[in-house]
Amino acid sequence: MQKAELELHDIKDIVNTSEWRWKRWDVRPDGKVFWQYTTKTTSGEWWVNWDSAIKLQESLRRAASKQRAKNPEKHKLLNKQWRETNKEKHRQNASDYYQRNKEHANEVKRKRRLKRRHSDQLYAFRENIRNLVRQSFRDRNYTKLSKAQSIIGCNWVALKNHIEAQFADGMSWANRGKWHVDHIVPLASAKTIEDVVRLNHYTNLRPLWALDNLKKGARISQNTPHFTAMLPI
Repeated sequence: MQKAELELHDIKDIVNTSEWRWKRWDVRPDGKVFWQYTTKTTSGEWWVNWDSAIKLQESLRRAASKQRAKNPEKHKLLNKQWRETNKEKHRQNASDYYQRNKEHANEVKRKRRLKRRHSDQLYAFRENIRNLVRQSFRDRNYTKLSKAQSIIGCNWVALKNHIEAQFADGMSWANRGKWHVDHIVPLASAKTIEDVVRLNHYTNLRPLWALDNLKKGARISQNTPHFTAMLPI
């Protein structure tokens, strides 16, 4: 540590920090890549070819990986502290990474969502409802102006409990693929965007066996002829 501090002091003597104009991965017209400031050259700068820069970066990653493995909790804490004190930079870094690696980032996100859907019932249910609400607006070429939870009229836990309280015999979260979340008053009856919002209210949602839902189609069940009176206006 003392040696590193001395070297940093020496570098400051060579190049005033206010004049540091290069950052790692800057490229000169001759193709050389800037790596770091150093006391080992007369210019105080260390430039390398592209292959060397890649090897140096891999070496740093291996060293960082070893340090993380030794103390993962400390690493998580340091990362969290850095993100909290550098929110804008963290946001920009994340955006830049996504722009450079869209396909990979989207695939990682897709796999993560798929894994969570299998392990987290509430998450899977929430995603299904969000898709249901989103699609109900898309089918009519309407723009969804607020979040799904606001349109539904309650939080996700309350909605899950509302659906669960209406389970028929044999229904469970383990077999959720065999039953659908049904709009009691069908969305097909909507004439305006206000109707779409009203019909997506949680009081108009219930679990229904998939086969029964397909048979029902866009009809209102005979045992709920006055249900529209219960919906928010």
